Amino acid sequence: MRAFASEADPAARRTAAVAGAFGGFAAFRLGRLADAASRLTAAAAPLAEDDPVRAHAQRQLGLLDWAQGAFATAAEHMEASRAAFARAGDRWGTTLADAYLGMIAVDRGDLAHAPARLEAALTAAQDPNSVGYATLYLGLARAAQDDAAEGRTLLERAAARFAGADDTVGREPAVLALGLLDLEDGDVAAARARLRSVLAAGDRRHATRYLLAVVAGTAALRARAGDPATARAWSDAVLRHPGLDVESRLRTQRLRATLPGPAAVVPFDGGGGGATRPGGVKRARRSRRGRHGRSRSGQTAGATSKACRNRCSPSKRALSRASRS
Repeated sequence: MRAFASEADPAARRTAAVAGAFGGFAAFRLGRLADAASRLTAAAAPLAEDDPVRAHAQRQLGLLDWAQGAFATAAEHMEASRAAFARAGDRWGTTLADAYLGMIAVDRGDLAHAPARLEAALTAAQDPNSVGYATLYLGLARAAQDDAAEGRTLLERAAARFAGADDTVGREPAVLALGLLDLEDGDVAAARARLRSVLAAGDRRHATRYLLAVVAGTAALRARAGDPATARAWSDAVLRHPGLDVESRLRTQRLRATLPGPAAVVPFDGGGGGATRPGGVKRARRSRRGRHGRSRSGQTAGATSKACRNRCSPSKRALSRASRS
């Protein structure tokens, strides 16, 4: 009877939805994509159209689809999020949604309109956080348009802004993007330094997609150094990871195709990011459970390496070593 009353109580339903939304945010950051989608969808459903938590959940669903390459549905979720933020008079939310929509347009190949939307977001941005993200995404858009100099300038500006605000979460993708630009330019020393600096935040829990991008970048560095065996092992570790996003998958597959030796592994698919591996989500989730049921994907690189020493497969040990290289 108590559970039935709770379900009928709007305040209790909203409390449960808020808890589910935050659980979805955490699952996405830890690379548990199927879990994140389930939690966020369930959280958004019972909330009113103008509820700010619904707007945040819709935005996160857009980011989830974007990470998996489902750009059309990502844009739909992000447009819904923007509309909800606009109804609530939340300028920060609308600015960030515009920035994300601009980057989704970049990834869809709409390079004619994406920068205009990103520039509008940057003009509208007022607080340091939204200015930083609008600058970051405009830099990525310029780099995608083959304007590497302008892209680098904007990315460095974003990284400096985040660093000045002591915003490690924002600084991480900015420095990572600069490191990948360095790699494309053939500046191995700068690329290595930037990729390592992404992991230099001590015990902070890194977003899985950024860690995978660092490992993929490090694999490319090993290939350039004449060590294809290590590059192959680390590339395969990235492709097997259950938190694999479409950007890391495509970058790693391009590298893997250039390496000698056995064929690449089939990429993990947690709900749209790669080729299907039946039952993969459940198997991977069990394999990533440590003692006390905690997921090792959320631990720091050092903690992961200790947990992996005796129990992990060779590919997982390679992923752990790469995160410390």
